[in-house]
Amino acid sequence: MKTVSPVLAYINEQPKAIQASLLKIRNLILEQAPHSTECISYNMPAFKQQQVILYFAAFKNHIGIYPTATGVLAFEKWTTEYKTSKGAIQLPYHKAIPTTLLIKLIQTRVKQIQELNSQKKKTTCQNGHKLEKKTSSHTCQICKKEAKKVFFLKELPAPAIRVLKQHHIEELDDFTKHTHASVAAFHGLGPKSMIVIEAAMKKAKLKFKS
Repeated sequence: MKTVSPVLAYINEQPKAIQASLLKIRNLILEQAPHSTECISYNMPAFKQQQVILYFAAFKNHIGIYPTATGVLAFEKWTTEYKTSKGAIQLPYHKAIPTTLLIKLIQTRVKQIQELNSQKKKTTCQNGHKLEKKTSSHTCQICKKEAKKVFFLKELPAPAIRVLKQHHIEELDDFTKHTHASVAAFHGLGPKSMIVIEAAMKKAKLKFKS
């Protein structure tokens, strides 16, 4: 059995004279935000796409549109024709539904929600670097890069570090610009340092230049 839309049920309960206007608002939202979900919230029709795009409701002399404060601010930039408050816009019944303005408003709200969700996806690693959680991995690329530099300080003796820096090698990636033979021939590097470097290259899945 098909479930009746809660918003349609709300509209059908309103006076016949204003049902067409309410239905038009509903249809505009569904057209501009086809992935949104409709429901009744705070006794008003509401459309959500992760966050609420907007609410609307029928009153005695007007239809109230509630696109949150950010939505109202955007609406106020486009027109002064309608009465607004911090979180509401009033559309009087004696005026036609401002289709163009409502389309812009809905599109703006969807964009605002997308930007907000994008910001929420960004988090901070334990060292304070900003990173984006594109996957379940919390690997920080900045920390990863810095760890490659720390490798030299922790694993190699000071003379070997000086030799490598003289050849502009400060990260594991830099070895990929050199052949194994050329690095092994660096004066002052030593076979033990080469063993450490080879192990680190293998672990990082890097190869010397062919």
